[in-house]
Amino acid sequence: MTNILKYSLLLGCMMFMASTTFAQNKDSVTAEILDILTLLEAHEKDEIVMHAHSQRDIPQDEELAWLLENMSDSAKTRVLLYIKRKAGSRIKPKAGTAEIYWLESSYDFGTIREGKVVTYKFEFENIGDVAYNIKEVEGSCGCTIADYSSNAVPPGGKGFILVKFNTKGKKGDNTEFVTVVGNSQPEHVSLIIEAKVY
Repeated sequence: MTNILKYSLLLGCMMFMASTTFAQNKDSVTAEILDILTLLEAHEKDEIVMHAHSQRDIPQDEELAWLLENMSDSAKTRVLLYIKRKAGSRIKPKAGTAEIYWLESSYDFGTIREGKVVTYKFEFENIGDVAYNIKEVEGSCGCTIADYSSNAVPPGGKGFILVKFNTKGKKGDNTEFVTVVGNSQPEHVSLIIEAKVY
């Protein structure tokens, strides 16, 4: 999923930049590239995106900043999860914040019949030296928080967020987000549930 996400973001970036350039400069090469892209398979487009990306001479930090400015909040959340997995233990918590380890930050319910209500319990452990207090838990549309650890979770303690998803009126592919706000680093943690409803 992370490679698909990276390639999709790069393809979107390339197509956006190409269409913008075409509109501004009426560049015939860009127009030809966009026409040919419609003829290619997804894996071929991925290769083209990677090649086009390698031709750019922009510092990585500037390029990432530009990409983030043009992403939706849900795409930024997925990128943040990807980056945090890559950085791992190199991310050091700020003083006075709890250090939380989530056993899972995403869950896929798979294929579900419409009308069914499903639940999943996201569990975490406080692996730092400061008690963890959840200030707020909020679900996106269609996702409800059934229960969560409302008391402070001491160092070494465990907690949970119980998420409920009602599939009524949700046919097709669904990706929902649960935002947990607490005294951790980062303060906002996003949990993801996915389901294909038929």
